[in-house]
Amino acid sequence: MFDIKLCRDKLSLMMSSSYRNIGRAVLEFEDYLKKYHLKEKSISKAMVVLRELLDNAVKHGNMGDSQDKVIVKIGFFGSDLFRIEVKDNGCGFDYNILDTSIPSNPKIKGRRGYILIAEYADRIDFNKQGNRITVHLTLTRESKHHNALPELALPTRAKGHQPDLEYHPILTRNNYKLHRM
Repeated sequence: MFDIKLCRDKLSLMMSSSYRNIGRAVLEFEDYLKKYHLKEKSISKAMVVLRELLDNAVKHGNMGDSQDKVIVKIGFFGSDLFRIEVKDNGCGFDYNILDTSIPSNPKIKGRRGYILIAEYADRIDFNKQGNRITVHLTLTRESKHHNALPELALPTRAKGHQPDLEYHPILTRNNYKLHRM
């Protein structure tokens, strides 16, 4: 099962708890992020976070049981702030003892997901039960006028009216700003 809903700036997914669906969810998420004209590095960062969240939900939360569900809610909240919420059907865990420090022994395989999530996130919240995590991310956009400069219309003057100032575009790297003349 894989259900997807897109409503304005929010993407919702409900999927059966399987590893196959993780890849599909990440691809849907990538398409969702592209409409915000984010830098590739920001998209990659967000995709790593979602993949780790889903992997934890499937593997640890739902114990790989494909009969269980994972619910994902992703939203854009203005400026460059995005929020990813992942909830599984598991009984949760004590997130207060979660260690996000890099292990001194590089052969330790566990904990790497939360280390990556903590590195990229602005903030991480859990519900009391520990089976829902919300990650807040700031993702950087490409320049608004990447590879193309918009055509600007200068204000027209009404007959006999002289404006106090006129605006002319001053070009800068990959974008423009208006300069008071």
